[in-house]
Amino acid sequence: MIKFRDITVAYGKNTILKNINLEIQQGEITTLLGPNGSGKTTLISTLNGLIKPVSGNITVDDKDILKMKPKELAKIVATVPQFHNASFNFKVFDMVLSGRSPYIEYMPKQSDRENMKAVYEISCDILEYKKYKYVLPEY
Repeated sequence: MIKFRDITVAYGKNTILKNINLEIQQGEITTLLGPNGSGKTTLISTLNGLIKPVSGNITVDDKDILKMKPKELAKIVATVPQFHNASFNFKVFDMVLSGRSPYIEYMPKQSDRENMKAVYEISCDILEYKKYKYVLPEY
């Protein structure tokens, strides 16, 4: 379960999110809807540890993510951005496989590829990504 408790995020003196409380149960698919600039990306960036909140806490399965090291956090939290400006044309499978990087020492093992193939198939079915061969750059 992911829990946001009284999360406040600010950029300088501008408060972007104030006292956000949210619980997402394991296995739930959750959508964040709102107009541009309403804080959706800021909330996800806070969950990823890219932005530190001014106050509040975030837990994943009762573990405080604000106290975790980046590699430890990467093992339990991963997101796929809506837009990705890649220098290379990565295959969608390779992008999904990159989520295994906290577990891979140097090169992916066959078991990593097999596990990710299963995740890829499930994800692509849900998100209808199979029609895209490559992650296309934003124009």
